[in-house]
Amino acid sequence: MTETGEGGGGIIRSIYENGAILANAPDPAAAEEAVDYALLEHTAPKRVLLIGGGVNGGVAEALKHPTVESLDYVELDPALIGMARQYFPAQTADFDSDPRVHLHFLDGRRFLSETGEKFDAILVDVPDPQSAQLNRFYTAEFFRLARAHLLPGGLLALQLRSSEETIGPDLAAFLQSIRRTLAEVFPYQAAIPGETIHFFGAMQPGVLTTDPQVLVARLRERKLNTQYVREYFIPYRMMPDRMEQVETELASSASTPVNRDFAPIAYAFDVVLWSAQFRSGYAGWFRAAEHVEFGKVAGWLAIALLVGAGLMTILPGQERRERAAAGSCVAATGFTLMALEIFLLLGFQAVFGYVYTELAILIGLFMAGIALGSWLAMGRGGAAQGWRMVRVQLLLAAAAPMLLLVVGWLGSFPSTAGEWIAAQVIFPALAALAGVLGGYQFVVAAGIFLRDRAGRSGLGALYAIDLLGGCAGALALSTFLIPVFGFWKTAWLAVAINAAALLPAARAELINQKAARRLADLGGVAPDLPDIPRRKINKDDPNP
Repeated sequence: MTETGEGGGGIIRSIYENGAILANAPDPAAAEEAVDYALLEHTAPKRVLLIGGGVNGGVAEALKHPTVESLDYVELDPALIGMARQYFPAQTADFDSDPRVHLHFLDGRRFLSETGEKFDAILVDVPDPQSAQLNRFYTAEFFRLARAHLLPGGLLALQLRSSEETIGPDLAAFLQSIRRTLAEVFPYQAAIPGETIHFFGAMQPGVLTTDPQVLVARLRERKLNTQYVREYFIPYRMMPDRMEQVETELASSASTPVNRDFAPIAYAFDVVLWSAQFRSGYAGWFRAAEHVEFGKVAGWLAIALLVGAGLMTILPGQERRERAAAGSCVAATGFTLMALEIFLLLGFQAVFGYVYTELAILIGLFMAGIALGSWLAMGRGGAAQGWRMVRVQLLLAAAAPMLLLVVGWLGSFPSTAGEWIAAQVIFPALAALAGVLGGYQFVVAAGIFLRDRAGRSGLGALYAIDLLGGCAGALALSTFLIPVFGFWKTAWLAVAINAAALLPAARAELINQKAARRLADLGGVAPDLPDIPRRKINKDDPNP
């Protein structure tokens, strides 16, 4: 909570959460614009759903419209309402006093998934998609969910940052993506330009209007007492040249990406807008990353992995090749575990709408799985270690796509009981299973990496390799791969990384197996391969 201003200018209080501003008070301009334009687009809104934005006056503003009979206000965090009641009493007085208001402490998407109610207008007043959590309110999946809860003649409304005059290339790319995503679901759309741009979607023709005089007539008919959405300001905001300009600048093309739960490209666009505020090269990096083609990334990655795998196979000495293979498997495992953990958290969030109450459980079970996997691998030495490492790496290669298949399947559970089982049993089990694979692999690889090394002096180096793989995964996944390419393409890249790691390991074990068989043939040793001691073969020795 911050407080600014004093004296004749008045005091403005603001609430921030996770770096994003949630509410200002008093801020009548924001409250009126977020609510009035949307409700004026409807001929007579009776049932209204407001997702976010109520604590800065959105609820009070919606209740000014005389046709409103019921207002459902959904807010995720009860603490926000508690703070607003204490510091914004004028904006929150209607929460308890007006019987039309129904307050729900729930994620907005979760509310729509569970309710059977339908609405004349659904208003989304949450911050821009500055995070994966917020991005969920600007995806095609959310728009379809909202569409299913609109009454005939109903509309969906949302607002985003924009520019009063010129829309730059970065901002245009961001808004074009949202506009095209909206068009994927709603055949009829409208936009009102300004410092904040208002998007509307409807399923039926004639619901939305871009005629400012129609909105002015409804404003007068409803006798709304407004300060900023006024009869003289609406025509200015919706001047024909401004409306034409915004339609031209936001016209999408075939290359304009659709924002989806598992392909959150709007998150990447918003990162560019955020980074452009600072005098650094970050904006340029993110801007260039947006336009990188997946085929090029996959091609260069394949070349790099094949070259790396090839170099490991020509290292002098079998022991060096085995240690290099073990190190590469550990690095790939660190990357993959980070991918699995992020997929789990974001997948749970996309399906169930929140992650706060499950965050500690999922991460705790993930770590418990690592401990269990390590314990299961302890004491399992012998010559079969290499093949165990290859088999586990193969499982890790398949883990990311399989996890996404399961997450997508869980999202289709229609019943409350099924949702509870998925949230409380299946997701935690997936977290534990991912950890088991990682813990098991580290111990097996350590046995190979440290074989015949006195004092186990290389364990720190191997652990550093593991952390390096996880660090690279965290940075690449969160800032580039998932926002730009989405979950599925990122999962296939993880498959390629694991495949490249297991190839040198498999080759090293094939060489070991061939050498063991040759030793058995030359020395008459029984070919019980797992028990054959490792020893150097001198082909010129008549009695090796």
